[in-house]
Amino acid sequence: MTQNTGTVIAVGGIAFQLFDEDVEFQGRYDYLLVGSDSVPQKSLAVYVSDRDFHEVPRNSEVAVNLFSGGLRIEKKDCWRAEYLEVAGRVNIEISRKLLQIDANSRAVVVSSVLRILVCELRRREGVLLFHASSVVSGGQAHLFLGESGVGKSTVCKLSGDRSLLGDEIAVVSPVDEGERFLVEPSPFVSERNLPRRSSISYPLGSLNFLEQSKEEERVRIDVRLALPQAMRCMLHFSDIPHEHELALDNALRMLSSVPAYRLRFSLSDKFWRLID
Repeated sequence: MTQNTGTVIAVGGIAFQLFDEDVEFQGRYDYLLVGSDSVPQKSLAVYVSDRDFHEVPRNSEVAVNLFSGGLRIEKKDCWRAEYLEVAGRVNIEISRKLLQIDANSRAVVVSSVLRILVCELRRREGVLLFHASSVVSGGQAHLFLGESGVGKSTVCKLSGDRSLLGDEIAVVSPVDEGERFLVEPSPFVSERNLPRRSSISYPLGSLNFLEQSKEEERVRIDVRLALPQAMRCMLHFSDIPHEHELALDNALRMLSSVPAYRLRFSLSDKFWRLID
């Protein structure tokens, strides 16, 4: 029998209410919990269960497909999720074999499904998710974007006593009809005990595309150069052409409202002198 975990994760304008048949697992969702000052526009019930799949491959891509009345998300032989629009429900099934390999997979899978749902269900409202850390300085949120290993988490560790909104995925939402953008606290973190996590959204102040270097340098780049870099860092799963166009328009609107920079840094905190 599925039990209520008592866990509500609010992100990107959606309040996800989690229900899990494994009552002993409730505490492992705690790292996804972060206070938020945003008002959800949509509520979904998420039901998590485990089942037997044929096998667990070492590596397989996530597939996202629309069907009449919903959305199907799956990673072959690892997990499967279905969003049912009319019911306002998400069903997540996770491989028992995967859970035997890594007990933490349960929360990791839920996190993966939720971020995909925010991308796909809130794109028309202009919500954007990026592979980026987000740090608060001077009353603004600064995004540090880049591929895995470039230093996004390192930026957080080098940020002194500054508040953090996330170290892995940044959630950006438009306000004032797209004239401004807010960065909200992100539940999608790589460090489960991320310190100084803020529960308050902050105005987006800048985008900084990271490059490791022996010296610090921050050079402003125009929208023409920033857009392709932003698109590479954006979470986007749909293969429908007009959804691509919408994601592109959302990114362009954001880049037209805030400055973007190429930030070279030497894995020290000296780069903050170029930002503060």
